[in-house]
Amino acid sequence: MKRKFFAAFLSLCMVMSLVPMTALAAEESWEEVSTATGLSSALAAGGNIKLTENITVTEAQAWTVGNSVNVVLDLNNHTISSSYAATNNYIMVINGGSLTVTDNSAEKGGKIEATDSSYGYGIQLKGNNSSFSLLSGTITTTQETVDIHSSASGCSIAISGGRLISTDDSVLCVRGSDTKVNITGGDLESEGRTGVYISNYGDPDSIVFNMTGGKLTHTSGMSGAIQLYKGATLTIGGTAEITSASSYAVQVQENTILNVQGGTVSSEKSCAISVSDESAVNVSGGEIQTTSTYAPAIQIGTNSNATISGGTITGKKVLAGDKEDITVTGGTFTDGKTQVDVRKYFPEGAILTQDTTGAVTPRDPVEGETIIAEVNSVPYNSIKNAINAAQDGDTVVLKATSTSDDSIVISDGRSIKLDMNGFDIEFAYQKNISLYHGKLNITGKGTLYEKSPWFGPVMIYGAKENVPNYSVVTIGEDVTLQGWSGLFIDQHNEHGAQAYGIVATIYGTLESVKDTSGAGGHALYINGTIKETTGNVPKITLNGATLKTQLGNGMYLAGYADTTIVDSTITSSGKDSTGIEIRAGKLTIKGNTTVTASKGKVEVRPNGNGSTSANVALAVAQHTTGLPIELHVEGGTFIGGGALNEMNPEKNDSSVIDKVTLDVSGGNFIGIVNSEDVEKFISRGNFSNSVNQVYLDDNLTAELYSLRNTEAPYSYYHTVDAAQAAAQPGDIVTDLSQVSTGAQDVTVTFNYGNGTTIVQSVSSGATTILPTLNDRGYNHFVGWTDQAGKHYDGGETVTITANTTFTAQWSYIPPANPNYKITVGAMENGTVTANPTAAKAGATVTLTPVPDEGYALSTLTVTDRFGDAVRVTENSDGTYTFTMPNGQVTVNATFVETEEPVAEPFIDVAEGDWFYDAVVYAYQNELMDGVGGNRFAPNSETTRAQLVTILYRLEGQPAVSGDLPFTDVETGTWYTDAILWAAQNNIVNGVSDTEFAPGDDLTRQQLVTILYRYAEAKGYDVSASADLSGYPDADQVQDYAQPAMAWAVAENIIQGMEDGTLKSAGNASRAQIATILMRFCEDVAQ
Repeated sequence: MKRKFFAAFLSLCMVMSLVPMTALAAEESWEEVSTATGLSSALAAGGNIKLTENITVTEAQAWTVGNSVNVVLDLNNHTISSSYAATNNYIMVINGGSLTVTDNSAEKGGKIEATDSSYGYGIQLKGNNSSFSLLSGTITTTQETVDIHSSASGCSIAISGGRLISTDDSVLCVRGSDTKVNITGGDLESEGRTGVYISNYGDPDSIVFNMTGGKLTHTSGMSGAIQLYKGATLTIGGTAEITSASSYAVQVQENTILNVQGGTVSSEKSCAISVSDESAVNVSGGEIQTTSTYAPAIQIGTNSNATISGGTITGKKVLAGDKEDITVTGGTFTDGKTQVDVRKYFPEGAILTQDTTGAVTPRDPVEGETIIAEVNSVPYNSIKNAINAAQDGDTVVLKATSTSDDSIVISDGRSIKLDMNGFDIEFAYQKNISLYHGKLNITGKGTLYEKSPWFGPVMIYGAKENVPNYSVVTIGEDVTLQGWSGLFIDQHNEHGAQAYGIVATIYGTLESVKDTSGAGGHALYINGTIKETTGNVPKITLNGATLKTQLGNGMYLAGYADTTIVDSTITSSGKDSTGIEIRAGKLTIKGNTTVTASKGKVEVRPNGNGSTSANVALAVAQHTTGLPIELHVEGGTFIGGGALNEMNPEKNDSSVIDKVTLDVSGGNFIGIVNSEDVEKFISRGNFSNSVNQVYLDDNLTAELYSLRNTEAPYSYYHTVDAAQAAAQPGDIVTDLSQVSTGAQDVTVTFNYGNGTTIVQSVSSGATTILPTLNDRGYNHFVGWTDQAGKHYDGGETVTITANTTFTAQWSYIPPANPNYKITVGAMENGTVTANPTAAKAGATVTLTPVPDEGYALSTLTVTDRFGDAVRVTENSDGTYTFTMPNGQVTVNATFVETEEPVAEPFIDVAEGDWFYDAVVYAYQNELMDGVGGNRFAPNSETTRAQLVTILYRLEGQPAVSGDLPFTDVETGTWYTDAILWAAQNNIVNGVSDTEFAPGDDLTRQQLVTILYRYAEAKGYDVSASADLSGYPDADQVQDYAQPAMAWAVAENIIQGMEDGTLKSAGNASRAQIATILMRFCEDVAQ
């Protein structure tokens, strides 16, 4: 009931939000106006205005709604009439404010009229962000009734009622930019040349005009009921009616779009819809009809197109236009009696038919024909035909694995989603999807691959002009592109070095395999012919992507692009392969990205037309093109023979090399870091080898060797103190400011005395701070000795000038307390307790693991102070024991997730049932069992004895004794103890002093009463109480059940039925019982 009330309240709020706030304020106060002067002042001041007299004028008036002024004008069954004659003299002007016209009188006879036959203009929206709404009343003019000035921006018109009438011109003249018109009701009547004139001389989205209700009638004139001209989008739907008795119903001209989704569009003497001059019409519903004997219902002219997927089109002729300009995939086409054949307009490869009623519908495939893909539920026999037929915004859904022997070209700017839907697409040799202009979003799960690898399954080309978002491709996380390259980014042969507006976002997998000659490729390839470095250069983003290369580079960035890699994995597994090579452009790497190359010797191979590196995770190689290169590494891991290698294989001069920028501010580099030309580019990071100081930022003066980062132990800090602060016991800090230029490398060996030995190469003259090691059990660290036997304290500074070995010195101090500590390590998804928590050597220790719900113990280990395993014995009661060794021990355990039981024992409980979760809960918590035969019987009734038994189980089935108070409850039954327990705890009273009626069906009010008394007996808070007066059958709740019902509703244990009643006397089904018990246990029994 609460949810229903909230839904109703939300609906009311949504409706009210459509009403201007000034209209809502109408109930508060109204300024009464009876004169022209008073009206002028009131409009200027704003607020709610009510006419109390007719106002008639013959002179010009200053009736203006100014900037940010909001007016609601109630005509109140009166008339504002002007006979003033002057060009473009509108009765009222909205200059940046809002005007709502209504008539709140019972008669609804209020009117605004301009009567001069030549200069009778109505209302004009002149200033930016002006708005006009008509709720009721009539506005009658001889010229434009409502006009938006061509210079205005951000204006809007909303018509939901009333009438607009023009006897010699348009009822609406809609111009300006960023204009919105919404007609949901009312009558518009025009006897002029055009009923509604819509024009902007801009883009189709400059004016958005929606008509989903109301009626537009055009009785004379040759430009039609609606003339859509130069830069607008008109959508017709709902119950809208548009009728012309003399001309077109809708005339669409010059770069405009018409969408017909519903309503009626009709003409008596001409085309219902005429489209010309690079315009488009999309029909998905509604009725389009003409009674003309010569004109078609829809006429498509020069460089325009029509897409019809639904609706009813009626006329002696239904369609006129070139076959390539009209696409029919649905709808009904008739002359009013029989079908009109439109099959020639079916898209190529569409599996469609047209029946005798004229309806176009999908058909069953014939022998040898397969449905490969669908677009808007229309089946196609090939992926190429499906993509070619898809309109802007459509989704192509793959229905079978297919082979394409032709390339698929998208070059007209369409935005298309390709849903792989679990299938694959194989392309023949040198065939692919070529995106020259448009947007392609590949989603779902599946692989696009080259049967004979040569280029790649997807190629993307840019624009010659500097425009954004010209060719955009998105690769979903479960999509794989496989070929010589997975994704090939190129420039059009006719565009020279320009490839503007390319945007590629990869979440999925790009995989490079050897081509037909055995040559390796690149999972992502940017052609080196792309050379433009400013403007909308190609923008590539890898986010969680996976790139795999069989032989070659994971990424070869030869052309100029702006590439960002986040949380992605790039692996080049072949011999002499490189992870990423950038030869031009900007590359930024972030997050948990991993780039892996082969680990052979780093090689540089001059090549003006291909990769120049081998065995490098991240290679920077200036090209012969000499374009700028920027590398920014903020995070990630780079693994290879070389982790990072900047080189100049083409021997470019300094003017070209100076265009190379390196910036390493994070990441793990596992392999050699080398740069031929760039210095001071490292400010942070972790490295497997000591970094040449010329690569370090001037502020980095200390080196930290971390024992814990075994793969990349070297990192750098601004000060020795900062390095010391970051160091852990056993780490090594070197003061780089004390290392002389050209110093020879020497070896420092640290022998920790417990089997751990660290060998570090440092420069002669380095200052090393000897680590202070933590005590190991009862072994206490006392310092270091070198190979000559000299003693050093931990923390002592030593200058290294020759190969030196330091050996840790330990002394054993036995504990004063003979009990050894038992440490339980940190663990997830469960706990382990030790009893005792400290013990003498030889004592038995018991371990008790307790997994979290849904988890089970996987491993349990005990190790002594030397790290050796202690034998553990598993006991039958789920505990474990071990014998305490001579020293402290550490206990560790892991827990694994177990499969959650479900309601599968019951064949009549499905996962989609509303009560599924409740039945699972009741079954898993052993509150309710089935009725036999693997059935739960969710719709069966529940008896009084069954409920009491369930609560008895919930209580843990405590032992009971004593005499039964009810004569109809026999001893020794399955419910005897439960009823005795409930009676003794005042949870049940029976239907009388001597009868319990255990087999009677349980009513909803009995159910909540028993739960209420059980909650009282448990000491739960039962103070909550809801007002039941909102339920129509609240008076049917018996007195004894009133407090319990009010409590149950307040606690959300009981909710109203679908009809809003409590149905307190109705029987409770087993599904309802399970649901109520789950709510009770989760929300009350806490």
